[in-house]
Amino acid sequence: MVFKNNAFFCHQCNVPLINNSCERCHHISTTKLPLKSSPVFQEELDMLSDVTGYPLSMFGSLNLWTANRYYYFKGQKIFKLIGGNMFSPPRIEWLKDEKRIFKEIKNTELKTEDEIKSTIREANRFALGTLEEKAIRFIRETKESLKDKIVWIAISFSGGKDSAIVSHLARKALGNSIIHICSNTTIEHPLTYDYLDNYQDTERIYLIRANPSSFIISRL
Repeated sequence: MVFKNNAFFCHQCNVPLINNSCERCHHISTTKLPLKSSPVFQEELDMLSDVTGYPLSMFGSLNLWTANRYYYFKGQKIFKLIGGNMFSPPRIEWLKDEKRIFKEIKNTELKTEDEIKSTIREANRFALGTLEEKAIRFIRETKESLKDKIVWIAISFSGGKDSAIVSHLARKALGNSIIHICSNTTIEHPLTYDYLDNYQDTERIYLIRANPSSFIISRL
């Protein structure tokens, strides 16, 4: 059963769940997470370590999840990120004993990012498949309902995780002829442009890069 308002956390596999039943170990979880929790990768941890002074890099990729500025470790809120805007630097408000948390991390053999990704897939295999099938059916039905009005089909593609998922679903539903349109702000991180090049080559997508005119740039 997929819940609409929250996700869950499997304490045996140490990964989030789309529903309350882990498909890997069959544990029934009662620990809830916000439905739109996002994974925290090493790059974000390194940045937060630099700006807050806490050794958050120790957690490693995918051991923390975040939603609404709260950060979760093993399914529990451990701190909230305060500030971090034009007027104040970010700071951490601890909700659990940080000394105990860091001691636990130091004494824990953490899994690699790839190992955690594999565990997440195993723990959510049927639930993910159900959501993917539902999304693909929606895309196909939408195209069919607009078939007399469609000239060509395109999606917005920034190179972020959300647009990568949209690309995957759209191409799985309608084939690889989907046009991808990327709005080039000219101020993206160089790695973003490298990712776009690599994604275009490996996935064989038709990518249009919409570059701003010099008229617009001159007025920024």
